Amino acid sequence: MTSNDPFVERVKHEFVPRLRAQGFRGSFPRLQRVSGDLVHEIEIQGWKYGGQRTINLSLGFTFIQPAPVNKTYATEYSYRIGTSDGRDRWWNYSTHDTQECVTRADEMIEVFDRESPSFFERFATFPDSFAHFSPTDFVDAPQSYLLPRVGGGRMIARDCWIFTQIWEHLDDRERAAEFARIGLEHIGSAGGLRKIFENAISNAEIVG
Repeated sequence: MTSNDPFVERVKHEFVPRLRAQGFRGSFPRLQRVSGDLVHEIEIQGWKYGGQRTINLSLGFTFIQPAPVNKTYATEYSYRIGTSDGRDRWWNYSTHDTQECVTRADEMIEVFDRESPSFFERFATFPDSFAHFSPTDFVDAPQSYLLPRVGGGRMIARDCWIFTQIWEHLDDRERAAEFARIGLEHIGSAGGLRKIFENAISNAEIVG
């Protein structure tokens, strides 16, 4: 089916095939590339009222929230292209002006080409790309050092929950417990994670 949105058509015909050649699977607007336990995602996000698009680069882990058959995996960390200066970035266009749509779509793709390699290279392999993070990093390390989230900000309990699961998945209960302890200290309103953290700490004590 042909869209009445020339921007979308440009992206589908010029951009999506390139992503498929790089191993991404799925359909517009969300494609994923799965390598072992690691998930890379590219989402061409649109405003619900139309006339705006941007691209989010994301990553996740297959073992944290397993996907139903023929569905995409949930992702945990994301970076929106063009926002390294701290400002949000969307490409605006009018669907009534085909040339403007093509120009804006190409501009968006150009920023993707410039910024996406460093993102996916930084988080290229599992677990090597994540093994250097410590529990206290999520408390006091510069946010530029941490895994990215659209909009920024710290989510200490959430990050510790993710890394508790990472190290349990890798059968390192001691490291899992280290993250669980920091998660408990900063649990705040994330009370639903308390039992998970307590169990991780108990499992490490049993092994010890």
